[in-house]
Amino acid sequence: MQVTGNVYRLANPVLNTPGVTLAARVGDASPTASISLTNSSPDVYTEGLNVARGATATGFTSSGSIGNLAAGQTSANAIQVALNTGTAGSFTGTQALAYVSTGAGTTLASDVSVGSGSVSLAGRVYTPAVASVGTTPIDFGIVHVGDVVASRNVAVTNAAAATALNDVLVGSIGTSGASSFTASGNLGSGLGAGQTNNTSLNVQLNTSIAGIYSGAANLALSSRNADMADLPLATSAIALRAQVNNYANPVYNLVTGDGTLSGSGFSFTLDFGEVVQNAAAETATLRLLNSVLGPADLLEGSFSFDVALFALSGFTSFTGLGAGQGLDGLVIAMNTDSLGTFSETITLNAFGYNASGYRGAIEVSLLVRGSVVEGSAVPEPSTIILIGLGLAGLAAVRRRFRG
Repeated sequence: MQVTGNVYRLANPVLNTPGVTLAARVGDASPTASISLTNSSPDVYTEGLNVARGATATGFTSSGSIGNLAAGQTSANAIQVALNTGTAGSFTGTQALAYVSTGAGTTLASDVSVGSGSVSLAGRVYTPAVASVGTTPIDFGIVHVGDVVASRNVAVTNAAAATALNDVLVGSIGTSGASSFTASGNLGSGLGAGQTNNTSLNVQLNTSIAGIYSGAANLALSSRNADMADLPLATSAIALRAQVNNYANPVYNLVTGDGTLSGSGFSFTLDFGEVVQNAAAETATLRLLNSVLGPADLLEGSFSFDVALFALSGFTSFTGLGAGQGLDGLVIAMNTDSLGTFSETITLNAFGYNASGYRGAIEVSLLVRGSVVEGSAVPEPSTIILIGLGLAGLAAVRRRFRG
């Protein structure tokens, strides 16, 4: 009689996952990790391996088991560990494992314990940052071309409650809409729970060109921790508004009549030149124009006079002259009854103003001058022509008699 038999080794468990580290934010779906084990054997003559879960550390849950893992085989994901995300904090501990060698399918021998294992567990659950940003529009009001305007700050708060473990709030600022608005700054390493930053995020206004501008400040904010990808946070855009005015600019224009008008800025001259005594009065009609493109300050003013040598009309107080609008009917006349040189200064005492409360004084002088001379001093052109014709006629007669 021939007797044969096989001798089997007990299962030989090898733990391939010595430790698990998980991270999440409060309220996230629970992150999980697999525990991998191998029934290590040089050949097929090894019993199967059963693995059961023991105690699981607080803050974690586990699931699964391994049944009759054959010799040389690996189970990569039959046993799972998950991190609970209901409470913020740092959690550590172990997952206990019980190893059993089973004869099922091989020796049919009774199960035998072949030891135990332990997987180190580490988990961190963060309370996410909560961005609180004031949505009140930023209005720079009415300013002027060339003004240096202070930047406006945007205040941001991490409104999350302080817990055992918190994300910080990070982010930066940009703008959209009118190119006259720019923004700069960021929150650096971040705001902790309950912290506010009202200095780092700024909006600036470029005042080089007059206009009425609107736009928006846009914040790119995220919740950040050291273990996870940043979590983008939604925020509302902050409306931006500004009006950049040109200053009011009073300018005299000669509309019709006599004389020559010259000058610019704060000084003008109306020169009637020399006029023959008792000739018709020299008269000029002027217009005072707020010579500027809008948007611009309004112009108001009144006139004062140093002497009363010229006849004036229309030089009355006015208000509300907008860009391109004018005060018409300013008439100046020079009487020719008396000989002499005459001059008079008309002073415009004006103000540029706008709805912001700005009121800037502007003083513009208009010098009016002219001379009244005797008739012989300046012969009329027609008289000169007649004299010339008479002399030419006498010369012709003399030549005829000589002939």
